Amino acid sequence: MFRRFIITIAALWGCASTGFAQNPNDARWSDAVTVVVHAPPTITVHGRCPAMWRLSRGGASVWVLPVLLDARGDGWDTGCFTRALKGANVLLLNSPYTGVKADYRYLRAPLRLKDVVPPETYARYVAAARRVHEDPGRYDVLTPAWAAYPLYGDAYEAHFHHESAPADTAGMARRRNVAVQYIPFFDGGPRLRNARNGLDLAGQEACLNSMLDRLDFTLGDMDAEIRAWKRGDLATVLKLFPKRDDRCTPPDVATDVPAENSNRWTQGVMDALDKPGKSIAVIPLDWFLDRGGVLDQLRAAGVEVAPPSALQDAP
Repeated sequence: MFRRFIITIAALWGCASTGFAQNPNDARWSDAVTVVVHAPPTITVHGRCPAMWRLSRGGASVWVLPVLLDARGDGWDTGCFTRALKGANVLLLNSPYTGVKADYRYLRAPLRLKDVVPPETYARYVAAARRVHEDPGRYDVLTPAWAAYPLYGDAYEAHFHHESAPADTAGMARRRNVAVQYIPFFDGGPRLRNARNGLDLAGQEACLNSMLDRLDFTLGDMDAEIRAWKRGDLATVLKLFPKRDDRCTPPDVATDVPAENSNRWTQGVMDALDKPGKSIAVIPLDWFLDRGGVLDQLRAAGVEVAPPSALQDAP
């Protein structure tokens, strides 16, 4: 029915933990980013390079590239990243995301979408579909909690081409004889996968609006966020970064997933710091920079942090 209706756990987590309205509240982020947020608008690491952070302990260091999960495609200078790989012990990456096929028993609604949500919500849904040149009728046989999801997926697949991480980081490392280690991704288990199936009608409508907010962000500020990320302008990235939004999942599950993944990444970086020399890590930006996330946990453990404003050359 749909061009691509494979529900990735990564996307489910993204919907669970990030909404797509502006977040003016800097309280979300680690105190360690203060030096970045209040620095001059553009932080140049080395030419047109994304910002990398250096973490060190004793004779070991880990260079971290925080990345945006909601962007893919191409078009940024990977030179700093490939220079960073030279002589590294290991490249740490998220394990591949697991694809879970949708269970159509929970997706189809007995009534059309326009018959179960308020007129203004349905009008917003139709307008969003037309804005990305998709047919709203293809999706309105689904429950409100699901209708905008394949719409967003199809629109993104057809119209948006961005990237906030090298397309083949593992290959780039292996071609330079750098080992690759995957940090196991915690997907929240069945509760997260099935959370939106248990929402009441009001919750489903809220979830529908959450996905439409996500589409608005993709069509609006995402390009500016990615451009800022490419040139190391972390202050602008954090300003534009979507705020948290738990409308599609129970709040406890939405909290558990980023917390568990942050814990796993913290342990992975600590293990890398047990080995003399340099390692590289590509970590989702919010897991790394959220208050209480990976960066804060490492600082609390005594790891020395050099902010990207101090990094004028690739390692």
